[in-house]
Amino acid sequence: MLKNGVEFSLANVYALCDPLRRQGVWNQLGTVISNFRESSWCVCGYFNAIRSQVERRSRMVGTFVEDYSHFNQFIDINILLDLPLCGRNYTWFRGDAVSMSRLDPFSR
Repeated sequence: MLKNGVEFSLANVYALCDPLRRQGVWNQLGTVISNFRESSWCVCGYFNAIRSQVERRSRMVGTFVEDYSHFNQFIDINILLDLPLCGRNYTWFRGDAVSMSRLDPFSR
């Protein structure tokens, strides 16, 4: 409970690499958030998802909308704010010095 009497809830997420299972995480968490709408939510953790193509650099060519469309829907439907990343543009780096992504956003 916050000082102003508003309930505060924190969700720590670990989403797997598999797109279908990851979408299942968004669906389950969205259900929990919707059941506790009176609470202010902070959702953080390892999302293993990006919001747009600019959050990923890779040797692979092409745009994979399915990589981020479900994640964006989850954020929008649950009225979450994606807080800006400070200090660097990416949170995950592969050792090839080319592949990097912003996989750990912090939303409230």
